[in-house]
Amino acid sequence: MTNASHPQLEEIREGLRQFPPALLTEFESALAAVAPVLEADELGQWMRDGLDIARHSLRSWEAASEYFRASNPILEQITYGRMQEWGAVGMELMETSPALAGALFRASPAVLPHLSVAQATDWAAQGKSLYKGTWKSGSLAAQYFDVSPTILPHLPLAQMRLLVDLIDSLASHSYELASACLGMAPGVLTQLDRADRAPFLEFGGIVAHTAWVDARVYFERGPGALRHVAEAQRPRYLSLAGQVA
Repeated sequence: MTNASHPQLEEIREGLRQFPPALLTEFESALAAVAPVLEADELGQWMRDGLDIARHSLRSWEAASEYFRASNPILEQITYGRMQEWGAVGMELMETSPALAGALFRASPAVLPHLSVAQATDWAAQGKSLYKGTWKSGSLAAQYFDVSPTILPHLPLAQMRLLVDLIDSLASHSYELASACLGMAPGVLTQLDRADRAPFLEFGGIVAHTAWVDARVYFERGPGALRHVAEAQRPRYLSLAGQVA
């Protein structure tokens, strides 16, 4: 199928012209990449989905732009049917915030090597839990999606909940501190042995609840201090320290 031959193409283009020109540019670029690999009905659905995202609300055209930009890199990794399942998670997130849906689409190609399609719902739910309806919480939730590709290679999604709970607790006191610690998380995790990461975050959650002003210091100095404890004793050490705290 050529781009010009699809019966819905001009209708979709006309719909996208109602938005800033950057959206149509992203669509045309994505179309050239995905049209050769999609069947006619799949291509039609893909185009309609993108237009539906753009029409959802005032600024949702930005999420549609991210959807178009991510489509080909996603299709290089999974089938169109699986991409529809993944995309549905992002579309559901649109009801909460188009900006969060855009962040999810933007991060998706890079997180796919670390998450199954079935895990996408949990991944989205963790990010959504950081959003409280304010612009600061929205920025923090979007940051969660943005840093996910650099965290997931070091932390399974199930354990990532520990980090999200920690950040959520900090955000109740200071969004600036929560954002700083979330940004530091990838570097912190790479300094820790795999077996130490969950206990480190569990103790970090206690710090966030009981002495939140020290959370940044904990992130900065904790991995280095932990190396002075015998490897086999680190999880028990962190557990006991948490009980003391």
